[in-house]
Amino acid sequence: MSTEKKVLKSSAILASSTTLSRVLGLVRDILTAKYFGASSVHDAFVMAFILPNLLRNLLTEGVFSSLFIPFLSESIAKKKTQEAFDFSQALMSRLIFLVSVIILLILVSSEICLHTLNLSSQTQLTLRLIQSFCPYIFFIFISSLFISIINVHKKFFIPSLSPIILNIFWIFSLLFICPLFGKPLDSQVFGITAGIILAGALQVYIQFISVRKLGFTFNLNIFKPQKKSLKNLYKKALPSLLAFSVGQINVVIDSFLAHNLGEGAQSSLWYAQRIIYCPLGIFGIAISVAIMPTLSSFAAQKKTEEIKKTLSYGLCLLLMILIPCAVAILALHKEIISLIYQRGAFTATSVETTSSVLFFYAIGLPAFACNKVLTSTFYALKETRTPAKVAIFCVILNLLLNFSLMRFLKQGGLALATSITSFINILFLILMLKKHFKLPFKKELLPHLLKTAGIGCACFFTIKTSLALISRFPLDGFWEKLITVFAPLTLGFLITGALYILLRMNELRLLFKKTKP
Repeated sequence: MSTEKKVLKSSAILASSTTLSRVLGLVRDILTAKYFGASSVHDAFVMAFILPNLLRNLLTEGVFSSLFIPFLSESIAKKKTQEAFDFSQALMSRLIFLVSVIILLILVSSEICLHTLNLSSQTQLTLRLIQSFCPYIFFIFISSLFISIINVHKKFFIPSLSPIILNIFWIFSLLFICPLFGKPLDSQVFGITAGIILAGALQVYIQFISVRKLGFTFNLNIFKPQKKSLKNLYKKALPSLLAFSVGQINVVIDSFLAHNLGEGAQSSLWYAQRIIYCPLGIFGIAISVAIMPTLSSFAAQKKTEEIKKTLSYGLCLLLMILIPCAVAILALHKEIISLIYQRGAFTATSVETTSSVLFFYAIGLPAFACNKVLTSTFYALKETRTPAKVAIFCVILNLLLNFSLMRFLKQGGLALATSITSFINILFLILMLKKHFKLPFKKELLPHLLKTAGIGCACFFTIKTSLALISRFPLDGFWEKLITVFAPLTLGFLITGALYILLRMNELRLLFKKTKP
């Protein structure tokens, strides 16, 4: 089976399970918006949930994807499976000790702040929610390591169940656990944290069973002498974390700055991000996760031409899928927010503020996804310094853009700053890859990008035209919102698919093409 075929098949598996997760996530967000709206209580929850989210993304997409997976892939490629498992055991021992220290520091420092500082009620609620998330933080650390071990063996289904489990428990907690905590919203919100903790425990249990089946044994000892490979991981961990944390750091900065824009600003960012994460998770992250073990394996075998071919294919595939998705959101940003969220505590005012944020996030959607693949490529090639330097520059740039744009666009300016920074980030990464590794992007990507951009314009025109036609018909209520979104969307994507076929853009056809194993 060809490399492209393997990447696409793995991506399809991840995309299928991620689609189910996003559908459940959509239900979760609809219920959350209905019960909590864009309130100060939900703002506090968003701020508190940033911490476990940040740690999960830094570990899963940072240290483990960029450093741990390449090492394991190289060991397995060289038939050194036992060495890979020994390394995993040593890392897990120290990981459990590290997370215990981190949780202790969080609990102690937050308790000191609660008892010594004169804090607002929203800040106090945020700190209490952070404390309640501590068990989930522990589960995240262990789960991230397990997922990496499973992914190295190119088995993606079990790890892809994690967000599905989280969303199911989240929905269950909104419907059944939150009411048990009383009527006030600042009490009910702790019901969500209870559901999230239960989901984290189940995720670890399922992944534990999977790694045991792969032959992994558990012999944890933090006092066991460190191997050279583990020390090398520590040396590269900081620049790796920095490079992969650029997006997460920007999210944290955006949330803190949004706190100064009034009630509901942080919630607007959160709800808009949930929609952006749908195509980003289904396609962008799926492709980047599927491509990483393949790139690492080729890097271990020093197959430079295969790395070039795989990376170019992955980027072309991402652009082909996500540019039309971004265009569709740009054309229907207000209609999408109204359809999904406008009910209960989520008012027309909330629709206006959230839709503006969604519009500016949609601009950067293709860049968000390409950034993950490009950064993963550096680490497959065992280069950690370059993406770290780019990340530092982009964090500073994002902060400057935030202060400039939020004055005029409020929380929409924060989203636009993130999108602009992401495009600059991938531009630097591409230039660095061309300079250091002679990867020929212009020949493959530029014609593909121009074609896809042109098709995106046709998709935008189709959606806007059909939207204008639909507005002439007398529709009302939910059905009006549903038809207003899905009819233009369907027509726009049909036109997009037809143009892909007409212009012979064949990347997706590999999914259906029969090849010999």
